[in-house]
Amino acid sequence: MSVSVVNMLKKNNFEHGDILVHYAKSFHINGMSFEDLIQEGAIAYIEAERSFNEDKGSLRGFIGVCVKRHLISQLKKSQTEKRRMYIESLSLEKKNEEDDDLYGCVPDNTDLEKEVIKKEKLEKVYKLIDSTFSKLERNCFLMFLNGYSYEEITDELGIHEKSVDNALVRARRKINENSNRRT
Repeated sequence: MSVSVVNMLKKNNFEHGDILVHYAKSFHINGMSFEDLIQEGAIAYIEAERSFNEDKGSLRGFIGVCVKRHLISQLKKSQTEKRRMYIESLSLEKKNEEDDDLYGCVPDNTDLEKEVIKKEKLEKVYKLIDSTFSKLERNCFLMFLNGYSYEEITDELGIHEKSVDNALVRARRKINENSNRRT
C-alpha cells in the first residue's frame, strides 16, 4: 500500500479504512489504479456514513456492503463497450518504442481509405438527391433516412401520409434507376 493512500486514510479519519484497502486490493478494473479504487471506495464510504441508520446494524458492515457494491458498479461501468473502447484506445501522445515519430501510433491507412471512399459515395448520393429529387421527395427521403416515421414526416411537413408515401416511392425509384444505369 502506498504512503499517499495511508496518509489520505489517516488525514480524513477513515475509522474503517481497512475496508477500503481490502476491497481495493480485491478488485481489478481496467483503467483504474489502486489509488483510484481507494478513492471510489472512499466516496461510497462517505455516503454510507451519511445514510447509516443505527437501528439496522453495524456501521462497519454497512460500509463494507456499500463499498463493495460501489466498486462492483464501477466494474460494470468499465466493461461497457464505450468505456472499454476509451480504455483500450491508443494514445496519440505515446511514442512507439520502435519509432521515435508519431506515425507508428496511427493505425494503418485502410480505415482512413474506407472513410474517404464512404464520404465520396455519400457525396454522390447527395448530388443525385439534389439533381433529381423534387423538394418534397428530398425532404421526405432525408427525414426518413434520419429515422422519422411517416407520421412524424406528415406532422413536420404538414402533408398527408399518402403524399409522404408517394414521395418516398418516387425517390426510391429514382435511386434504383440511377444505380441500374451505372451497372
